[in-house]
Amino acid sequence: MRTSSGPVEPKLKTRVAPVYPEAARRMRLEGTVQLQLSLNEQGRVIDATASGGNPVLVAAAKDAVRQWRYEPARLDGIPTTSTVQVNIVFKLSQ
Repeated sequence: MRTSSGPVEPKLKTRVAPVYPEAARRMRLEGTVQLQLSLNEQGRVIDATASGGNPVLVAAAKDAVRQWRYEPARLDGIPTTSTVQVNIVFKLSQ
């Protein structure tokens, strides 16, 4: 008899920091970009959709998260697609 191990959430393995956009730097623009990431069965980001944040920062945030790698979500031990919410914070160093 097989028992269900239930769902296992994806875990971030590789994180790439975003490159601060030069236009945002010149404007002294800071803020947080909220993204919803769609992950495939291998833990790769296949889509990133912004749900908030300054448009000047969104492209840089998406470029960074597309390079991120996750340990894939699992359902009953089998890798599966999933979504995760992430916040990318842009803060100028003082």
